[in-house]
Amino acid sequence: MKPLIRLARNVCLIFSTGYVLFFYSERVFWSFFRPGDSFFDILLTWVAYSVLGWIFLVCIHSCRINTFPGVFLSGALFGWMGEGGLVTTLYGSPDNPFPISISWTGLAWHALLTIGVGWYATLTAFVSPNWKRSFTLSLSIGLVWGLWGVFWPSELGDTCDTSPTAFLLHSICFGGLLPLAWLGIRYSGQAVQQWGNKSWWAMIALVVLIIAIRIIATPEAAWILPVLVGIVFIALSHWRKRSTGPDSILLMATGFPKGRVLWFLLAPLVSSASYACLWHVDQKLPTNVLLFLITTPLGFIVFGWCLWKCWTLKGNLGNP
Repeated sequence: MKPLIRLARNVCLIFSTGYVLFFYSERVFWSFFRPGDSFFDILLTWVAYSVLGWIFLVCIHSCRINTFPGVFLSGALFGWMGEGGLVTTLYGSPDNPFPISISWTGLAWHALLTIGVGWYATLTAFVSPNWKRSFTLSLSIGLVWGLWGVFWPSELGDTCDTSPTAFLLHSICFGGLLPLAWLGIRYSGQAVQQWGNKSWWAMIALVVLIIAIRIIATPEAAWILPVLVGIVFIALSHWRKRSTGPDSILLMATGFPKGRVLWFLLAPLVSSASYACLWHVDQKLPTNVLLFLITTPLGFIVFGWCLWKCWTLKGNLGNP
């Protein structure tokens, strides 16, 4: 592969993955344009998620991960590096005290929803022989997204436009680019075959650098972030040594039918329709509280289960 083509595919893979993570972790979460949003801020956030996405991709490829437990552990690293490395929500707040903040949102949203549903479930649906999996998943994501957005009008008040039109505009603007991101991943997935052992150590060096900078800025991070990240790295290193499976799940991304990405254009439309229905009947449901109560303990439970599956790994865990 020519150097320029290899570079282009690496950049495409990293930024396409970054957009998928940015979409689910940021745009689905916030659901509306905010008064402080600007093109530069949105672009910078996408770049940040692309950096975190590269960390995630290196874990997946270097450890030859092709099943959910390893994917979730890599997602936990992604979530905690974002919430504890780039920002400080991991360390708690009055509304989300520590140690609950360990799960919400690092595990409960980033690892479970962004990675588990938005990346892993989507990829496995794309490569499934049955196209209905992609169709059903897109509809489900759209429905849940619309229900999630219902609580925002009460939360935001008059600070921004939370009308159905505003929701539709936001969802189409960002959701419409999601199929393009997946096509980018499909085109460039083979780039990981060029990632050697140096990528693993470069990723570790970047993680250590981010942690060091965070500790300098937030001293309390010293007894939280290194411990959590260390647990994940011990588990992933064990996986890396013991896994006898085939190449990582990333290589599956190069073979799915291109047309399946179009089903995900339904997600912003379904989410907007479900949001509009509840908005017009003035049903401002506390869906944020409901999702918090479900996913926060689930994040801890799934993380513990994945650690156990990793520690008992004696070989390939099977197909996705």
